[in-house]
Amino acid sequence: MLEFFRIYFVTRVKSNTKIEIINPVDLNTKDKESNILLDADVMLGDHTSKTRMKHEMRLVRVKTIDRDNKEKIIDILNNRFDLEAHIIAKSYKKTLGNRVIL
Repeated sequence: MLEFFRIYFVTRVKSNTKIEIINPVDLNTKDKESNILLDADVMLGDHTSKTRMKHEMRLVRVKTIDRDNKEKIIDILNNRFDLEAHIIAKSYKKTLGNRVIL
């Protein structure tokens, strides 16, 4: 439905979010060079508690360095299936974690 209106988003996933990986996507060289660990089509929620979403989302997992120079892994959720994973990660980084229309 969001694609119908051309509304796109990128946001960080909360630690308690239930995620089911539907289809892992092969990473290209640029993705690997950008510390992308995972690119996958996912479903959010839990079908047993009827909180499962109806539409697939995209999950990009990236290794980054925080302000204290500590390695950190973050999960980025979005609905842009047409962009490479490293572009999604760059978009998220530019917004400093705020939601953004791509």
